[in-house]
Parts: sequence; structure tokens; C-alpha cells
Amino acid sequence: MSELCNIERISENMSSAYHPMQHFITESPWNHRAVIDKAALDVSDSLPNRKLTGLIIDESGWEKKGEKSVGVARQYCGNSGKVSNCQVAVFGALSNGDFASMVDARLYLPESWSEDSVRCEEAGIPEEERRFKKKWEIGIEIILKEKLYCFDDLPLLSARDIKRFIIFRLYRQMSEDDMIDQMFKRHYQRQKDINVAFEKQILMC
Repeated sequence: MSELCNIERISENMSSAYHPMQHFITESPWNHRAVIDKAALDVSDSLPNRKLTGLIIDESGWEKKGEKSVGVARQYCGNSGKVSNCQVAVFGALSNGDFASMVDARLYLPESWSEDSVRCEEAGIPEEERRFKKKWEIGIEIILKEKLYCFDDLPLLSARDIKRFIIFRLYRQMSEDDMIDQMFKRHYQRQKDINVAFEKQILMC
């Protein structure tokens, strides 16, 4: 993935000069969060209006060489299915049937990074982004963010949930109405688990 998505390849695909693109990605002080939020709203407006719509939370990783890329460490990489030197991020995607698009993405920063202020400073990580967060905490942040964009009525499902329901549907082991019902039952259980996690956090504080 890194070979396809480095600055040189991006510049070629967008017919842009290399150095301005490098500056835009690495040094230019643009608000990436505002861009992601706008993309989330556009996705919400563009997807067909269907009852079976969900916010999917999952993680993924991509292998890297060296140790300079932010968050890179020896950790489990979903793309390779093994522990390797890689970056990992948590993603949120809005999906309904044949249509899906990413609405949020947040890089996971391992403790080896968050505890090394010199390394974070050299990598240009803002101080407010250096606190260590577990992946499920990042997932909750994404969920809360999307709730601000009127996604309250969407079921919260993992990629594993989606895969299981699709398999059941393909083999006609449940009707579409039954699948929707089961998805929302799973959603309510996940919401309950999230509330319990929040209560535990509050007690720990």
C-alpha cells in the first residue's frame, strides 16, 4: 500500500508537482478534520435512503519500512494477518447495501510513541494528539463524532457483524426484515456495552 500511496504516486495520479504536494501533506497548516467532517456529510447526503444503513467501525494496518512514520511499530497488521512493522488506524464507514464510503479515520498511536515526547516532537505530532488511546476508545470517539452529524438512528456494527449477516442473507437463512431486526438488536447491545465502558472510565477518573 505504501508504494501506491506515497507522495510521488499521489502527485502522478493528480497531475500535480511533487514538491507542492509534499509541502501540502507534511507542512501546510490545513485543517484535515474539517475536510473529513465535510466528506462525512457529503457521504450521508449521497447514499440512497434505505432502512438498512449502518456505521461500521473497524481497524486496518499497512506495513512500513523504517521507524519515522508516525505510529509505526511492531504490532498486528490486519492486511498481512501477522505482527509486523506497520501503522494502524481505526476507520468509520457509512454503508447501506451496495453503497459504502469512509466517513472517519484516526491513526492509532502506540504507547512507545505517546511516552516518547522527543520522538513525537520530531515527527510533528501536536501535543493534544499524543495521549495514548486504546483502539476501542478511538472507535467510541468516531461514534460520538458521527452522532453529531445526525447518525443517531444507525446501527453500530463491526465488520465481523456485517460479514456474518451477509453470509446468512446469501444462504437465505434469514429474511431481510429478520436481518434488519437482528442488526438493531446487535446495535442496542453494542450501545449498552459502550455506555458501560463510559461509566467505568468516569469511575476511574
